[in-house]
Amino acid sequence: MRISVGLGCFGGIFAAGLLLCSCVPTVVGGTEGYNVAYVAGELQAAEEVGIDHAWNGTEQALQDLGLVVTSKDKDDLSGSLVARGSEGKTVTVRLERLQYDRTMLRIRVGTFGDQNLSTAILDRIEERLGLRYISPRTK
Repeated sequence: MRISVGLGCFGGIFAAGLLLCSCVPTVVGGTEGYNVAYVAGELQAAEEVGIDHAWNGTEQALQDLGLVVTSKDKDDLSGSLVARGSEGKTVTVRLERLQYDRTMLRIRVGTFGDQNLSTAILDRIEERLGLRYISPRTK
């Protein structure tokens, strides 16, 4: 009797631990419904722009934020920009063409991610892409 109760309690605690420690995506929002999610340290956003336009907007946004691009690689289907900030954090933005006029952006700050900084970077990219209003004070 004691063994079955002990195993039942252990099983419940184990299941609760798995539930609490799992990587559950955080839905951040977006311009049209929920097209943005923060998953395992990476901010993912599907944007309604072609990959070339997304690439140019991303480069400009990183410059606006004072990030220095240290490497970049692009072809017709995907691209990757790696930048470094003044605090030494590495920012990686990967772009993937989903359709002719739709691109997936994946933003990671450092090894484990930084949701606030990733969101600020995405906000600036969306401003550069014309998907958000740029306030004169934030230019």
